[in-house]
Amino acid sequence: MVKSGAGVGGDQIEAALDTGVDGLVVEGTGLGNTTAAVGDAIEQAISTGVPVVVTSRCYAGSTAPVYGTRGGGRTLANHGAMHGDDLPTHKARLKLLLVLRHVDDPSHTRRYFSRIGR
Repeated sequence: MVKSGAGVGGDQIEAALDTGVDGLVVEGTGLGNTTAAVGDAIEQAISTGVPVVVTSRCYAGSTAPVYGTRGGGRTLANHGAMHGDDLPTHKARLKLLLVLRHVDDPSHTRRYFSRIGR
């Protein structure tokens, strides 16, 4: 799990990729947006085949691919990130963990998460 917020870079995601992580859950702001640096690192993770789920740090509400900035939810969805809908980060992590144990190919995780942005 990686949290995004003002001034957060992509270092945590890059370190996770270096260790061979199977999947990532990124906690964004509001509708599931991240900083530009985190957005770039998410793009890199997805390009290497690592599934990424984006959640929100907000107490209630759903993520949505609205903004098109480098770390915006629309851009992340276009890169292939899955939105966790209204799941809090810790529950999205557990869901991703279970899904990855269930599927043979990490690219098949998409069907278990939101269809928003497809």
